[in-house]
Amino acid sequence: MHLVEKDLRLDKGKHHRSKSSVMTPKKKQRPTSVLVSLHTETTDYLGVQELFGIRRGLAYHLAQTGAIQSISLKEPGEARGKRLFDVASIRAFLASKRDSEIAGKAAKQ
Repeated sequence: MHLVEKDLRLDKGKHHRSKSSVMTPKKKQRPTSVLVSLHTETTDYLGVQELFGIRRGLAYHLAQTGAIQSISLKEPGEARGKRLFDVASIRAFLASKRDSEIAGKAAKQ
């Protein structure tokens, strides 16, 4: 979380404090739109949601279980990084789910 220091100065020049311990959190800016196309090879979780309707938690779960492929761009020693999801592996996963549902329905008939 990024913090911004506030400059507290009281009126009439009394009790000046230039840098106080009062901190307010800086808000993160979120993108208003995500640009993805049919030719997109990798995308972050926002692109996964835009393309497939799969939200962040499910995307990370599918990647963790190996159902889809993802790549972490985190550098060694850094606390945070960026994770990109492979669009082709998501398409393959969804196709396999569709095929298994079709096979299941055909077996019941």
